[in-house]
Amino acid sequence: GNKGKGVSIPTTTSSSYASGSAASVSLSQEDRPPLCSYVKMKGKPPGGGGNVNFICSFCGVEFIGSYTRVKAHLLKISRQGIQGCKKISKKSLNQLKKEQEAFEKKKGTTSSGYIDIASIINDDVKDGLKKRKVVD
Repeated sequence: GNKGKGVSIPTTTSSSYASGSAASVSLSQEDRPPLCSYVKMKGKPPGGGGNVNFICSFCGVEFIGSYTRVKAHLLKISRQGIQGCKKISKKSLNQLKKEQEAFEKKKGTTSSGYIDIASIINDDVKDGLKKRKVVD
C-alpha cells in the first residue's frame, strides 16, 4: 500500500516523486545500474572491499567482483578479468548494452564511471535482514 506518512506535498503530485523511501540515502531505483537486474546478488564475500558475490541470471555462473565485472560479464567486455556470458542471446545483449548506455548517458559517466556496487548490495542485504525500523 502507498500510505502517505502525513507528508503533504503542496505541488500537484508530480510523477517524479517516486515511491522510493525519501529517507534512505541509498541509490534510488533509477540510479541503480540497469545490469544489477540481471544478476542475483548473494552478498559480500569475507574480506570486505567493494566486491560482491553474483550469480548471472543468464548462465548461472557465480563470480565475485564489482559492477565493472558484472558489466564485463553481461556485455562481454574483454580484458576485465572475467569471461563474457556464454548463454546470453544477441538480442538480450543488445538490450543490455542499450540500457547501460542510456544509464551512463543519464549519469554523465563514462564507461569508467565507478559504481559502488557494494553499497547497493549492502542496502539490499540490510533491507532483507532487518525489516526497516521506522524512525519518526
